[in-house]
Amino acid sequence: MHSSFEVDRWELESAEARALEYPDKFKIPSRKERESVQIGATVKLLFLFMNEEDGQPIIDCERIWVNVSGRSGQEYLGVLTNQPATSNALSFGAKIGFGPEHIAVIMIRVTDPRHPNYAPTFFGRLLRWLRARFFRKGKFLPESVANVRRPD
Repeated sequence: MHSSFEVDRWELESAEARALEYPDKFKIPSRKERESVQIGATVKLLFLFMNEEDGQPIIDCERIWVNVSGRSGQEYLGVLTNQPATSNALSFGAKIGFGPEHIAVIMIRVTDPRHPNYAPTFFGRLLRWLRARFFRKGKFLPESVANVRRPD
């Protein structure tokens, strides 16, 4: 189910290979995390597109989000969540087959306890936002409200 430049004018780049080539600059989730992605998750893949510039062939790379819609063994099936900027070879909603080696990023939603701003409910997220907005830098309230005197 994988594509190739010759037929489709695009293919997936291995995020795993890129991470090995540039270990200080390109970080990816662990192999265990990439192998345990669940249906419904959103992952970022590296797409290589065959294009032309000044009559010469070039390869453009785009990082694109894909929603995981199925799985068979170690192979995933996903749906493209946006339109590539550099090519018309794929479009929004296209079905993509890929493996754990292609996953560069796994989206962690704010409702997931692993997220740094975890808040399980809307009100929890609102409370976090309010705390970040009004309780930063040791101030209890924003300047405009903090300087108002309360009547005795």
